[in-house]
Amino acid sequence: MKAAAERHQVPASQLHFEQFILEDKSGEAFTLVLARSGREFTVPQDMTILQVIENNKAAKVECLCREGVCGTCETMILEGKPTTAISITARKRKPASRVC
Repeated sequence: MKAAAERHQVPASQLHFEQFILEDKSGEAFTLVLARSGREFTVPQDMTILQVIENNKAAKVECLCREGVCGTCETMILEGKPTTAISITARKRKPASRVC
């Protein structure tokens, strides 16, 4: 897309690019607390939040792509700070992350 925009001389001020990748899936294990049920789970470094929720049949989470691209699994973070590349913080919004 960037190359096509350059070829057609589209001004940079009119472009917006987003790239959704997990650069490093490894990290530390952490505790996940589901707000509605209060259930707690440990999310190992080699698993996603979605995998832990599904393995424990803890909640229904809609997820179409399972790669963090489509955004259907975006979930609000009520406490703590996301450590993945796929986290979003927008003005006037609480931090959110894609759980897949």
